[in-house]
Amino acid sequence: MTVNQITGEAMQDSGLDPSQFDAGYRQREEQIRGTLSRYFEQEVNLRREIKANVDLSPEARQDLYRTRHEAILDGFYREADAWTENHLQSRLAAYRQLHAGNSEEFTNHLTRAVSMDDDQLEQAYRTAKRSGSRVLCQAIAQVAHDRSLSRGGAGKDYQIFEDWASSDPVRSDALRMLHTTPGQERTYTRIQTAMKPPTLTDPNQLRPGAAEIEAAREKQRQEARERRDFFNTSTGPRRRRRGARR
Repeated sequence: MTVNQITGEAMQDSGLDPSQFDAGYRQREEQIRGTLSRYFEQEVNLRREIKANVDLSPEARQDLYRTRHEAILDGFYREADAWTENHLQSRLAAYRQLHAGNSEEFTNHLTRAVSMDDDQLEQAYRTAKRSGSRVLCQAIAQVAHDRSLSRGGAGKDYQIFEDWASSDPVRSDALRMLHTTPGQERTYTRIQTAMKPPTLTDPNQLRPGAAEIEAAREKQRQEARERRDFFNTSTGPRRRRRGARR
């Protein structure tokens, strides 16, 4: 099996409903979703900030949004890609745990198992399991796995592979990981696509509306009142500090 074949099979999705995902995976996904939601909020706040600055020209608004939005996306993809890569590497490690047979003994057993029909393969597996022939069991399980894939991933062949994988705690965990977590395409959909912050396509949406214009005017009026109040009272008697000497 080539590296591309190994990687491709490890990235395949089981089609499991998200509600049945592994609890540990769900917790990790919720954590990264919470982290990535910050970038959504940053984009929303960026729009508000630009609209609130009524003194900017249309070109300046667009340039500011473009520059700041690029920085938001850079941060998003940096964290999303790192998390996704870590998850997919875990799937690849689990797959290799289930399909790592490369000794000469394994190869010889594999060659003989390939020539067996289904009934012979099942009988040989039972015999090897009773006799404790671990390498032979592994070789038969790999042949059964390959036949199962060619037939849609179910049936007696898969039962042989699943029985072999479940007989060891490490292999059992690896099999569960592959079955109860999303593959590559669905991971990208659930993380990179679903959590990506929006990108504004209509620059007119950066123009200040009536509310922003009125808020800016009120700010100017408030600043004018504060200046007027200060200078109107600045020449009068100063209020003494409490406890000051007379």
